[in-house]
Amino acid sequence: MLAPIVFLARMPLDIAVPILFMLNVMTCIWVSLRLGMNKFIVIPFFIFFGSMMNAVMGNIDGLLALGLLCPPWLGIIILMIKPQVGFPIALFWVANELTKTGTMQQKVYRVALMLSPFIVLFVASTIMYGAWFLNSVDAIGKSWNTAPWPLGIPVGVWLIGAGIQKRDISFALMAIPFVTPYLTIYTWSFSAMGAFIALSHLFTQVQYAMRKVSTKPRMKAVVE
Repeated sequence: MLAPIVFLARMPLDIAVPILFMLNVMTCIWVSLRLGMNKFIVIPFFIFFGSMMNAVMGNIDGLLALGLLCPPWLGIIILMIKPQVGFPIALFWVANELTKTGTMQQKVYRVALMLSPFIVLFVASTIMYGAWFLNSVDAIGKSWNTAPWPLGIPVGVWLIGAGIQKRDISFALMAIPFVTPYLTIYTWSFSAMGAFIALSHLFTQVQYAMRKVSTKPRMKAVVE
């Protein structure tokens, strides 16, 4: 995923910026649809709930969203480019793995396999650049920080727990603003994505139930 960004960095700004914008637009919409968002909702979601502004500002959140469709070991590497986004998703994937069938030894082994690529890269980056992750501590007190941390932690933990119970990553997306210590207003778009995906799933379930109920009288009439 980083290869196209490195390529864009070598291009003139008046060419690279529009290309980056379009990549963010296409990937955000595609990922939303792949995760189950209703096709009639996806465009209003993108325009009015932060994703478009993210793309306009030159952020790469749309590209990061590709990590949601990857195997967890790769998804964690991609999403942890923005730790404030990746941490809640990584927590969901780890907890989800621990609740699957198998002995505790098997579960721990699977989690270790999932996390080991990221841990190797994290250690390597720390050796190369020092404790770079401590630079973000100052962000907690910035005026642009909109995360309700730490008051929102119980809400975030409940959402992640609900996602594990339902095996639905959209709840982990909704949890992002509540368990991260810093977040810009535009990055709430991940939470909005999760909310609209969950609503789309609920709408589909309601439609299915209504169809099931409406077909019962017809079936009974045919039998009579």
